[in-house]
Amino acid sequence: MPREVFGRDFAFLPRAELLTFEELARVARIFAGLGARKLRLTGGEPLLRRDLERLVAMLAGIDGIADIALTTNGALLAGKARTLAAAGLRRVTVSLDSLDDAVFMALNDAAFPVARVLDAIAAASDAGLGPVKVNMVCEGARIVRLSWSWSRLCLLVSGFWRLMASSLLRWTRRR
Repeated sequence: MPREVFGRDFAFLPRAELLTFEELARVARIFAGLGARKLRLTGGEPLLRRDLERLVAMLAGIDGIADIALTTNGALLAGKARTLAAAGLRRVTVSLDSLDDAVFMALNDAAFPVARVLDAIAAASDAGLGPVKVNMVCEGARIVRLSWSWSRLCLLVSGFWRLMASSLLRWTRRR
């Protein structure tokens, strides 16, 4: 979420307007009754939601739900991975667009280094939340460099499936 749009003065929904965990679980039960078997917690940064492990436990207790996954930027994951796994989370997807701190922080408007995300990936793997998937926005030769780096790290299953259309168009035009 770009800071220039969603800065300190942006009027987000008041907390009272957000769905409660009970309301989210009710919606998930309805979806499970209609055949849904997998749930993914995403949107903004789900780990910012207080007591997220309580929601995960509620969702894990729904008949028919076989898999619960979470998409995160990884900033808070290392400290919560074991608790979330114990609550019923099965998998995580982590967004990581570069292994270079400067590039990573510029692309993501992040105030934390790549090392924190790598620690989060390791913690998730250690907690049994795997295989850990990684979302990357890749452009041209960066795919080769990142692929080589990941193969050397041997930490996870790397998925280069989130390729931004604008990057693809720029790369295609240059070829």
